[in-house]
Amino acid sequence: MTRTRSLRRRFVDWMFRSRETGEIVLGQWPNLTASVTWVAAIVALVTRSDSTRRTAAQVVVVSGAWWALRELLAGVNPFRRLQGAAALGAIALLARD
Repeated sequence: MTRTRSLRRRFVDWMFRSRETGEIVLGQWPNLTASVTWVAAIVALVTRSDSTRRTAAQVVVVSGAWWALRELLAGVNPFRRLQGAAALGAIALLARD
């Protein structure tokens, strides 16, 4: 095995391998917080009521930020932690308005 290939393999293992199970993890079935975020986002997009849209948007921000913060702090690998950081940044940008 060449040195470059070895480095690439170690990087992939470090970035994507779960520290808990040893499996490669890019994503996983949504937990309750992620599910609430997605349902609220869909409600915010399809509803005609301004008050329902505002409430759903607030739920998206709070539940999405909670999910992202949990991933950032306790993700099973660096990739999942980066996903949490990116989501938290996106939510912060969207929540400004």
